[in-house]
Amino acid sequence: MTRTSLHATAGDSLGAPPPAYRTWVATLAATSWICQGSVVSRTLRRQVAGVWCDKGPYYFWTCKIAGKTVCHALSRTQYDHLKRAIAANRLMMKTVAKMQTASLSAILNNIPGVSKRKYMEIGELHSIYVPFGFSRSSRPSRGHNYNCWEGIFAH
Repeated sequence: MTRTSLHATAGDSLGAPPPAYRTWVATLAATSWICQGSVVSRTLRRQVAGVWCDKGPYYFWTCKIAGKTVCHALSRTQYDHLKRAIAANRLMMKTVAKMQTASLSAILNNIPGVSKRKYMEIGELHSIYVPFGFSRSSRPSRGHNYNCWEGIFAH
């Protein structure tokens, strides 16, 4: 298996990544634990023996796994760790999105691509394509918007 490098090679026409890109790579390298989902701390109000009282707080983590929403009860310590891991994951995802945007921009702007076609106007297409049943002399003038099948089904 070959491993790609972030560093420019001798024949690389992109050149070295900009300083911002290197900062993003360093940010990703410093990322610790990550986790998707969200955590919540809820206090529930319940009626016990006819008196309303606050119960909790209760800590929950929710996440989509295989298209299903999963909810898991947590301890206070688990809640604290997951809160940091989720914040790190969100920062990582934003950083990766910035890196993808910068990479795409660099590739499209610095690497030669295919030449774009000159798009034809409607009138130019009429001079090339003559619908069945029409002669070249019966085609409409340039810029005329018409249904090419109306002459065929008019009978």
